[in-house]
Amino acid sequence: MFEWLQTLAIDAAEAKASAGARVPADHPFLGDHFAGVPILPGSLQIELCAQVAGPLVEELAARRDGGERWAFLGLVRNATFRAPIALPADLGIVASAIRVERDSAVVQATLSRAIDSADCRVELVMMLRPPERGWEDAIRAYRARIAALKARVRP
Repeated sequence: MFEWLQTLAIDAAEAKASAGARVPADHPFLGDHFAGVPILPGSLQIELCAQVAGPLVEELAARRDGGERWAFLGLVRNATFRAPIALPADLGIVASAIRVERDSAVVQATLSRAIDSADCRVELVMMLRPPERGWEDAIRAYRARIAALKARVRP
């Protein structure tokens, strides 16, 4: 899914992140949703929101606690889908951290096709865990992806 994200910007002072995503109509993962009329499944809308929420709360936790913690989607408290998202689609995602604790964070996010719409609204609980032995390669690859996404944002 990270290949669908095109940009990522994190404003730690405001506890917000924004991202742009481009979802193709012909991705093999989407082949059966739905033939001839491709739409983005709600579960993948939530996943895209979580991919923006994760780096946001990781950065906020690191700034606050000084340690390294990794975010995982733990719970979808609420999800509202206002309209189907036809593919291909260029999307905007905005995430706001409501609360960040040592082991979890609550994030509200919206996913939109246009600036003034909110096609998907979610409230997510992101779990925060310290890195474990054996994660080194995955962490290196993740950091490289996040750095590349942030580098694509024009000041």
